[in-house]
Amino acid sequence: MAQMLVALQAVHLTKAGVVSYPADTLDEMRERFLLYGVCAPFGWITRLRTYGKKIQNSTTSLGYIYWSDDKQTLSYKDLRLSMQGLC
Repeated sequence: MAQMLVALQAVHLTKAGVVSYPADTLDEMRERFLLYGVCAPFGWITRLRTYGKKIQNSTTSLGYIYWSDDKQTLSYKDLRLSMQGLC
């Protein structure tokens, strides 16, 4: 819905003679709200998301799946499966 409102605003500004083409308005909005280095809320959110993805992809964490010391039981969180039960 929001994308349609942005497109509609671009068409209205073109009809009013403010810009020559709707794409001019869309480019201005993209530069204003979606580019890095811009002090706008969406720019901050995008940078934060990118930083979070970088951390997620470059660090390790404890896993949920592990084997018992005797290698006879496989555990996933609270679920335990024995080798006898798998055969």
